[in-house]
Amino acid sequence: MNRLLILLFLFSGKFISAQNLIANGDFEANSACNSALNWISPTLGTPDYMQACNSNTFFATPSNFAGSQAPHSGNAYYGMIIKNSGGTMAEWREYIRSQLISPLVIGETYALTMYVSLADESKCGSDAIGALFSTVPISRNDNLPFTQTPQVSNTAGNFITNKTSWTAFSYCFVADSGYAYISIGNFSDDANTAIVSAGSGAFDYPRSYIYIDDVSLIADAENCPPFVGINAIHAGTNVTVFPNPFTDQLNISTGIEETSELILHNLMGEEVLKTTVSGTASINVTFLEKGVYFYKVRNKNKTIKKGKLIRN
Repeated sequence: MNRLLILLFLFSGKFISAQNLIANGDFEANSACNSALNWISPTLGTPDYMQACNSNTFFATPSNFAGSQAPHSGNAYYGMIIKNSGGTMAEWREYIRSQLISPLVIGETYALTMYVSLADESKCGSDAIGALFSTVPISRNDNLPFTQTPQVSNTAGNFITNKTSWTAFSYCFVADSGYAYISIGNFSDDANTAIVSAGSGAFDYPRSYIYIDDVSLIADAENCPPFVGINAIHAGTNVTVFPNPFTDQLNISTGIEETSELILHNLMGEEVLKTTVSGTASINVTFLEKGVYFYKVRNKNKTIKKGKLIRN
């Protein structure tokens, strides 16, 4: 099964005909500011629910015991250990688990997206993060790693080391069962968990502690082609839209002199940009909020390129 595929969406008109199957994927709905609704720890490991309204500043946002990071959206996120310090707690793992809004359909393609950031106090970053889908809720009566193989995993060498901003991870997979639950964490033992230096921090080496926010799972039966990496786009034309990620300027080169249209939608399916292009153009997009966008380039009423962009 393909491990890491870039998430590309096909638009029909101005709407994305998809539903996020993750209930409370932004972790905003909560119980007394201490736990996120619809999410639990499936082991004796202790993932940390960080929420601005928590009176205990140890578990608040943006500042908490692991560092300082504003949520990707809203007021909350989760923190978890994906590799622990040595000694008797070396194999300690933390996971979060949720029941999906509805079971997955066998043979359907699904796109999973989550945002991650390395906590300030971590000296090490790791590439060991994945998601396991199951038909029944998985659990362990200890804090050791799950032995099941997740359907989606971060690609080897794509280390989580950014402490200042959020990184979007997007994956595609085909459901081979009617999965009803998702569990997120590191599904590898220490021998198979790679780390890299990530600067200074108060946590003992080699603990790697990450924040997770805005988890979404969307059915997309047609538009998860086998491209790897965040900059992948559809092949077959000379159209390029860059850079990706972008900030204040977005460039497009169509390779043709005829007038084409560049159209951007946000995650809600709302059209946020529509402009004409002849050959090449540089577009000021300072008005766009940070996040994920989906574009299509049209020429003679036909879509000649489509893909995903991230604004940092």
